[in-house]
Amino acid sequence: MIKQLIVPALLLYAANSFAESTFETCDLIEEMAESVMTTRQNGGTMRGFLKIAEGIDDIKVKNLTIRIIENAFEKTRWNTESSKTREIENFKEYWYKSCYRSLKK
Repeated sequence: MIKQLIVPALLLYAANSFAESTFETCDLIEEMAESVMTTRQNGGTMRGFLKIAEGIDDIKVKNLTIRIIENAFEKTRWNTESSKTREIENFKEYWYKSCYRSLKK
């Protein structure tokens, strides 16, 4: 599941250069955040994510990806499916709102 981070990161790289709208960029960030937190809630390791992030060439995308990963691993890993789902939804919503607020300025 960690490899699912690669697609959003590559899309984010493309969006960084060619994004047509704030919404498209933020959708990609939300997708990445959801992928990271879902994997984290299902037992994925930070080390695995960071290895993938280190392979990203674009420094802005790389730094954002690392921030999302670090933030995900500061959150509790829950045992129940309902708690995992709530954490995933809250996490991806946080990153979408953060993106939207920073890009609308």
